[in-house]
Formats: sequence, structure tokens, C-alpha cells
Amino acid sequence: MRIVCLYNPISGAGNGQQIAERLVAEFLKLGIAATAVNSRQFVYESITQSSDEYVVVVGGDGTLRDQIEGLIRSALPVIFYPAGNESLFAKAFPCPRSPESFARAVGRGTARTIFPGRVGNSFFTTMISVGFDAEVVRYASEGRSKPLGNRGYLSPILRALRNYRSPELSIQVDGRDVVTRTRGWAIVARSPFYAAGLTPVPEADFTKPELVGRFYPYCSQFFWLRWAFAAIGIKQFVPNTFITFRGSDVAISASGVAPVQMDGDYFGTTPVQIKLSAPPVNAISLSPEQTELKIV
Repeated sequence: MRIVCLYNPISGAGNGQQIAERLVAEFLKLGIAATAVNSRQFVYESITQSSDEYVVVVGGDGTLRDQIEGLIRSALPVIFYPAGNESLFAKAFPCPRSPESFARAVGRGTARTIFPGRVGNSFFTTMISVGFDAEVVRYASEGRSKPLGNRGYLSPILRALRNYRSPELSIQVDGRDVVTRTRGWAIVARSPFYAAGLTPVPEADFTKPELVGRFYPYCSQFFWLRWAFAAIGIKQFVPNTFITFRGSDVAISASGVAPVQMDGDYFGTTPVQIKLSAPPVNAISLSPEQTELKIV
């Protein structure tokens, strides 16, 4: 068995390299060949493709997203060790947090096929959205060169609340109009999990070859304040006005330009054409435990 631990040095608290090196040390104790490599410097063609090789991604959802193209090309299975601010992928693919337990669990995990979404040549495993969250991420990304941490989002959130106005969006699914020039928030998800334990698209399942999304009409600053309170457990918020859509090809455009976020990172602006990746990716779960959903 051979394992490559890919780490992102600026994910989460910025300790991705230390975690990867600790994992490698535990693998070596077990007689498993392992190396730690900066995820931005790794070349998939540098390793042979065999049934006994794995890629361990140490970082956040954005780190995993950046590896999807290489994973598809190499057909190597991936194991995710969460080290980001949210690491939503790990809620569906949980793993032991102890490096020693993690190392011992590798080889006994359960393989599942997942179907990432894509926009052009960019992939995502959790969600892509157009709305307030994308505006927050856009502000947070400005000049970012070091770990942000959860507290680092406070200023972008306050800034977005001051200046934000819901964009006027249009959504087409497999060529049919679902939303036409209506203000609100659009999200297409591959996983039901979202930041702070919320689940804006609880029907999403990235083991199924289908895009699922929701449109929440006219999301004002008050909407997002209530959403934030729900996220931190102050007061329950269950928005009951939304449109759910499903398909294999989703187009989102705006009257003007609206920011887009992908797996918690700023992606760009509308319009976006969202499809499923082909072929899929093999992901390994090291624990049978499933994180409880908070439906909001």
C-alpha cells in the first residue's frame, strides 16, 4: 500500500502540513509507504496507478475541490481528512480525527462513488450558490494570503449585510425556465450539508447522478440575520418559501452581475452553467457514523 497525503498550507488554522506529516509518521509506523506533499505542487502522473494506492487530502472543501480533476484522471480513490474552516465533505464521509486511529482505519474503509458538479473545467463536491453567502466569500477572499479561521468571516459578513441586495436571478434546468428575473438566493448542492450545520438543500446526494437545487425568493438582510441566528442556535428559522429543482444541466444568470461561490471559495460572477462530472470519483469513508442533519 502507498499513500500520498496532500495538504493545503493555508486551510483552516493553517496547520495542514503539520497534520499531513503526523499522518505520514503514523502510516510509516504501520509499514505503509507514505509521503506528504503540498497539494499545489503535486502531479498525479508522478505515481503509478494501482489498486493499492490512495490519496489523502488534508484541508478544507476547496482543497478537495482542487484535486477532483486529478482524481478523475488517475482514478485513484480519495480519503478526506478535514482541516478547513467547515470541511463539509467530512460530514458525509466522516473519519477518525486522531492521526493514529485514522492511519489504522485506512484499508478498512467503505468505498462510495460520488458525482461532483462542474462549471466548465472547475469542479465542486458540496455546493455552488449565487447570493449573500457568495458576497461574504467574495469579501473574505480579497487579499487573502494566510489562514482565515471562522472569526475571519465576521467582518465580511457585517460588510455584506451593509451593502447587499439580493440579485435578480433567472434559472433554467435542462432547458426549461424554473425562475425568471426574480430576486433571491440560488444554490445547487451535491451534498445536503452547509455551513454552521444548516441544510438549505436537504434532498442533495452526491452519490446520485443528479443535480438538486433550491431557489429562495427575495432574501433580504433580515432573512440573512435570521439565518445567522439559526446557525448559532439562538432561534430556529425554517424558510417555507422556496422552489426545488432537479436535472443534469442548470444555468443561472442575473440581471447585471452577481457573485458566485463554490465549496466556500469565491468562484467568479454569473452566468454559470452547472453540470455533473463524468466519470465520477471514488471516495472512502473510514467511519460508519453519520453526522446529524439540522433541517432549516
